[in-house]
Amino acid sequence: MAVIEISKLSKHFGSLKAVDNISLSIDKGEIFGFIGPNGAGKTTTVSCALGLLKPTSGEILIDGLNSWGNSTEIKRDLGYIPTDPYFYSNWKGKDYFTYIESIKGNSNILKDLIKDFEFNPNLVIKSLSTGNRQKLSIIVALINSPKILIMDEPTRGLDPLLQNMFYKYIKRFQESGSTIFMSSHNLAEVEAICNKVAIIKEGKIVEVGSVKSLQNVKAHLIKLTLKDPKLLTKEKVDKFGGKIVSSNGNVFEIKILGDINPFLNELSKLNVVNISIRTSSLEELFLEYYK
Repeated sequence: MAVIEISKLSKHFGSLKAVDNISLSIDKGEIFGFIGPNGAGKTTTVSCALGLLKPTSGEILIDGLNSWGNSTEIKRDLGYIPTDPYFYSNWKGKDYFTYIESIKGNSNILKDLIKDFEFNPNLVIKSLSTGNRQKLSIIVALINSPKILIMDEPTRGLDPLLQNMFYKYIKRFQESGSTIFMSSHNLAEVEAICNKVAIIKEGKIVEVGSVKSLQNVKAHLIKLTLKDPKLLTKEKVDKFGGKIVSSNGNVFEIKILGDINPFLNELSKLNVVNISIRTSSLEELFLEYYK
């Protein structure tokens, strides 16, 4: 069942089509990655989902409620991690925790969050570094174990150890049934924790699929050495959807899109001296869409 339903959403700023007629469906218990470079429309989509921007057309339903008309009701069960968190500079972290608990009730995990993210709640916010502000933003969003979590570049400013701690919490929430929508351009992060991903380019969705399905269409980068280089021709590589990236004597670098096995069968007929194969990352796939 879809918890977040984006239907024919458009958001224009004058002549600029920041988001242009996109549709997405995010199911209960899913970690959904929304990827694209800065300016692609990610944050605009997130802002519409949170009821911070009114769509030009289309709608977003969250748990069956309209994100613009029912924004207050939606936020009761929703956690949000912004890309640029803003806090009252003279408050302390503990002031925010008290404030959130006064609205949403006492937290069962606050002490663990403070400890695991190595956050000092007694410091005045104006004295905090960028990384510590991000920690505060994460703790505020997770404090009441939200059943819906929307995040915009959530781990920016965190060191790798704390990023891994954050992923553990996200996985734990998923296992308890939470639905997570994450906008990011950290593609390694998306590949590591998301079940499904959408790629947005210039306000339009260009690809949607499971992370596994996108991995299946990624390129394979092959470096091989042949005893007789004349046996490998451009036409033979083209036949298998490949491309000779470089060649130097009897050493070749070749890119094959999709299924690599037919090409490997062809190579078995040649006298191969040495071969190595690397699968391209989701980031390299993403860059293919933006060429």
